[in-house]
Amino acid sequence: MENKVVSFVNQGEKCKELRAVPIHVELDLGLTSLSDHDAQILKLYGGSRSGRSISRDLLIPSDMPLHYLHYALARAFGFQNEHLHHFILPKEDYMRLTGGMVKNWAALVGTVFRAPDVSEDYHSWDDDYEDGENFEIWRRRKYTGPYRCADPDERYRLCRSEMREMKERFSSLEVIPRYVWYSNEKKNKDLEKLCAENEVSVVNRTFDELTLEELNYSVVIEEGMESLLERLLLSEILVPYKIYLESVGRLSRGGAKALTRELIYEYDYGDNWIFHITRLEDLTDLGQHCQVPAPVVEAAAETVIAEHRPVCVAKDGMQLVEDVGGIHGYIEFLQKIYEGKSRKEREELRQWAESLGWTDLEISCERLL
Repeated sequence: MENKVVSFVNQGEKCKELRAVPIHVELDLGLTSLSDHDAQILKLYGGSRSGRSISRDLLIPSDMPLHYLHYALARAFGFQNEHLHHFILPKEDYMRLTGGMVKNWAALVGTVFRAPDVSEDYHSWDDDYEDGENFEIWRRRKYTGPYRCADPDERYRLCRSEMREMKERFSSLEVIPRYVWYSNEKKNKDLEKLCAENEVSVVNRTFDELTLEELNYSVVIEEGMESLLERLLLSEILVPYKIYLESVGRLSRGGAKALTRELIYEYDYGDNWIFHITRLEDLTDLGQHCQVPAPVVEAAAETVIAEHRPVCVAKDGMQLVEDVGGIHGYIEFLQKIYEGKSRKEREELRQWAESLGWTDLEISCERLL
């Protein structure tokens, strides 16, 4: 099977090709801390075939920006868009692009990375949901094309302006070794006392001399520095593993090309849901990976193109629960509602979860998105 392709014209722009791009999205279960008992609960009650995997295999439109992929992922895993999120690169690719230096990271703000210290309206610039509106219809509209990613905080000139302000603000910064900082951070001692006790000296760094590590432990940056621009197209920055080394690192002012073989999507910084997104080579690769018949995959690709929206081809695991406390809270929730001795507690937990959109009914791939 080859990737399905169709040409389309969008608002007078030159003709483009719309393709169905296959991706695999895997929830990070923290397998090193997942006990056999936890895995058994996920297998018995969470719909996970092995008890050690919760995943979705999707076909998405090739022109889908990361911002709209967020809505699709939230729906695919059962979230209600109640919390902040971001997309970041694996540490290996982040360090490769930046060399671990603030000046190199700063040069990519506006083309790859978001500017830090963004407004409080971050992630909500297009939240136009109105009370009384059907939430599912509203959300489906969010991940259905045509896509228009116009976050004002991601404008190139604004990003560059914010970087100039940041450079002026941190033109010189006092830095001490990280181990000194972390071992004493709760003692609230000033730099002079910290250095005297540890027999080290304060080092003054200019902005261009700072390493990312030094800036991160010396200055609190609420949104972090790793967040990717969400106007970036997933199909341009994420490549299959086999071609990763051939095309990695191509950058342009208008966007980033072939940045990585894996994207990390984090949703809800409290529950800390982390997902790893990888790209398969083509429809044949997707079918073999999911063990889904070729006609089913081809039909799904045709839907992606005809309806300009993502489609789920295969899934492992049931829907997750908002505000449950991450993966371990989710496992505890499943055990309580299915094995709990108190009927009242079981019913209350179930009602609470259902109020957040959770269901224990099996949702077919066709109806998931």
